[in-house]
Amino acid sequence: MSINAIIVDDEELGRVNLQCALRNHPDWQVMALCESASEAEEALAKHQVDVIFLDIHMPETSGIDLAKRLCKTSAPPVIIFVTAHSCYALHAFECFAMDYLLKPFSNARLSEALVRAAETVQMREKSAYGKSLHAYLEAGSKPQQSYLQQVAIRSLGEIEMLSLNQVRYISSAGNYVELHAKQGCKLLRVTMNTLEKKLDPKIFVRIHRAYLVRTTHIVKLSHFTNGAAKLILSCGTTLAVSRAYLQTVKEIMVDSL
Repeated sequence: MSINAIIVDDEELGRVNLQCALRNHPDWQVMALCESASEAEEALAKHQVDVIFLDIHMPETSGIDLAKRLCKTSAPPVIIFVTAHSCYALHAFECFAMDYLLKPFSNARLSEALVRAAETVQMREKSAYGKSLHAYLEAGSKPQQSYLQQVAIRSLGEIEMLSLNQVRYISSAGNYVELHAKQGCKLLRVTMNTLEKKLDPKIFVRIHRAYLVRTTHIVKLSHFTNGAAKLILSCGTTLAVSRAYLQTVKEIMVDSL
């Protein structure tokens, strides 16, 4: 399978070195060498590009800003950041980058990144990837017309749509929440308070500042001590119920009878 790529770096040596390294991988075709974001956008308009190797520090428009714009297109290319600066790894994550190559990198490290990128290009349907990406971006920018039915779980190079029907309970993890489902725990970057506002209160009930529980998985409320209690779920998990939410939990359980 032939993979079309462009290299974007304001330093000529960086562009040429990466182009030479890619010559050892015959399936990879370099369609353009670009020294700025504007040149990259021109190349993307002219060529069908599967992968973009993108520097971060560039004049006028940074690689991060270009990546954010690419995420909003209908068929975004796989993004691999190539930079001498390690401090932008979190920003790369937020731009759905497939990989983050820190200069100088070895041939083995480059090969690892190329394998992952090729697998992504080969396995995914770009239209489906684009729709998932747009769904995630729009969820944060448009007012919610109804309660959330699913969420987009993102990791480096991947976006997975998770139905909230599969979630048993949700726990807080700082600026993230952990979604506990039958198939395992998924990490979503949103605060507990923000997520709670987007969930149907008849389906997910707050039992503690650190927990939201799916009401259909509640089995037993017990061990009352000083106004607090413990909630047992169908999966066997036991969670603390704080006094502030105890009455709400009781009412939910009574109403479900």
